[in-house]
Amino acid sequence: MQNYDCIVIGGGLVGSQAVYRLSQTPGYKVAMLEQYPEGPSMGASFGETRIVRAVEWEVDIYTPMVLRSLEIYHALNAECAAYGIDPVFYETGGLYGGPADSDIFKGAQESVIRHNIPHDILDAAAVKKRFPVLNIPDDYKLVHDKQSGILVPERMLEFHYMLARQNGADLHFETRFKDISSLPDGRLLVTTNKGQFTTKKLIIAAGAWSGKLLEDMGLRCVIDNSTPERGYVAWIDPADDDADYRWENLPVLTIGKNYADNFYGFPVIKNAGSSPFTPGIKIGATRHKGEFFDPDPLALRLGIPTDDADEARVRKYTDKYFPATKSRPVIKDAACVWTDNDSPSEAMFLGTFPDDKRIIIACGDNGEGARLSGAVAEIVSRLAQDKPANFDLSSLSLERKELQTPCHTRHVYFPVESIEPC
Repeated sequence: MQNYDCIVIGGGLVGSQAVYRLSQTPGYKVAMLEQYPEGPSMGASFGETRIVRAVEWEVDIYTPMVLRSLEIYHALNAECAAYGIDPVFYETGGLYGGPADSDIFKGAQESVIRHNIPHDILDAAAVKKRFPVLNIPDDYKLVHDKQSGILVPERMLEFHYMLARQNGADLHFETRFKDISSLPDGRLLVTTNKGQFTTKKLIIAAGAWSGKLLEDMGLRCVIDNSTPERGYVAWIDPADDDADYRWENLPVLTIGKNYADNFYGFPVIKNAGSSPFTPGIKIGATRHKGEFFDPDPLALRLGIPTDDADEARVRKYTDKYFPATKSRPVIKDAACVWTDNDSPSEAMFLGTFPDDKRIIIACGDNGEGARLSGAVAEIVSRLAQDKPANFDLSSLSLERKELQTPCHTRHVYFPVESIEPC
């Protein structure tokens, strides 16, 4: 039986960075358990590109966490250069807003002011002058910052797997978590389809699979507020050889009427590095079709074919905001899946398990995990080594006041009669 100081469940952006961080401590034995084979992620850490923005209009604590993540991503770029590897992060700037009285614009404006983020406020004419491929209604205002950018998830995973292995970490792929119990010596016994492991600490960063896993562990207050949701993204081929669509000239963006009616987009990034980026602008609608009906995240992502209704939801936005792409083809599309967070604040769940500080949890990020992953991985790694998180996690805690649903924290390592409110 293999014994570890910490086991990380989940090999996505958070899990891979956490296992690498922990592997940097001399003599510290760490392992990662990932249920799928090594290769393209079956979870949210796929799709070539992810937006990183510190500008925030929903969960304010995310801004300082993303600012820390940006520091980490720039440092990783320097490490990539030392290995002759293309960057994991591209700084494109960001553009966020909608009607002048919209919650997106007002929230973004308040965020950059509160957190002293360098920015410009642009009206429709200014946007058209700077970014001529965009069509913005006259009553819109947008916040433009320069530090937003694009994270390359597949490259991030490969890089961190390589670094973790170099430091002696064990990466167990096709290894599915089954059960956990407590041993008399205080260690945790982790049972998988490939045998048992023991560990002093356990980090759960299983993405959309976290809710089901935590339900099995008895943590109803998370599963009751976290539901896997299917989404859709499309790559649309813009006008041939038009440099205005490229990442050097077009920022990442989120634009729309309000929280419920907006889209997010990425510029063309085909000429950045050696990865086979799809040569098109990547677009997704923030609100999808409400497809929650299958508790299996993989079934949501791969079991439902993309269709005309998916494309139409995206075309609604591209036809309006990128009118030159109206007759251009979709050259690639994909269903995606993440955890929809139904808690009142919609803030992710980050911290230690109630009544058991050996278990650290990071989940329920509403699809925001990529931009937060650097800071989140650092936080869970510090908690696993009994160090302070360096962030106030009270509003993200699994025991925060808004989670009033009674949850049965019952399992073999808890007294059966222990039923406490979260």
